[in-house]
Amino acid sequence: MTSSDVREEFHKLIDTVQDDRMLKDFYDALNDARGQKRDILDDLSVDQRERLEQSLSQAARGTTISHEQMKSKIEEWRTK
Repeated sequence: MTSSDVREEFHKLIDTVQDDRMLKDFYDALNDARGQKRDILDDLSVDQRERLEQSLSQAARGTTISHEQMKSKIEEWRTK
C-alpha cells in the first residue's frame, strides 16, 4: 500500500467514526506520535482539577493511607 493509499484509507476511516471521544483520542494519539504532546491536565474538567488539587494538598500534609491499607479497604468494599 502506498503512502497515498494509506492517506486515502485513513480519511475514509476517520469519516466513519461516530464516537466523538474515540475521534478525539485518535487525534491526540496522532499528535503525540508527531511529537506534539499535550499536557494531560488540559483534558481535566474543573471538578477533576479541584479533586486533584485536594489530593495533592492531602499528600503534602501527610494525610494519606498506604497502598496496603487501600487494598484492604477495597477488599472490604468488594465483599459488602
